[in-house]
Amino acid sequence: MPDEIVFYRRNLPHIHPKDGIIFITTRLDGSLPVHVVKKLQEEKEAELKSLQKQYSQKEFKTKKYHLEKHYFGKYDNLL
Repeated sequence: MPDEIVFYRRNLPHIHPKDGIIFITTRLDGSLPVHVVKKLQEEKEAELKSLQKQYSQKEFKTKKYHLEKHYFGKYDNLL
């Protein structure tokens, strides 16, 4: 890869070529009803609190990662 390209990985690989076109996914405010977003946030927070009580800090970090991926999927499915 040329020096001008930036590459990093999160859930998916991201490549940023110098002077390249970038595609950004967005969600418009209000595209999900407020009560749906609030319910998902409350569910996630309750599950996080429960996990934090059940697991060591190291285990919690792993469980939290998986929980966040799970809720990302829930939001994505609703959209």
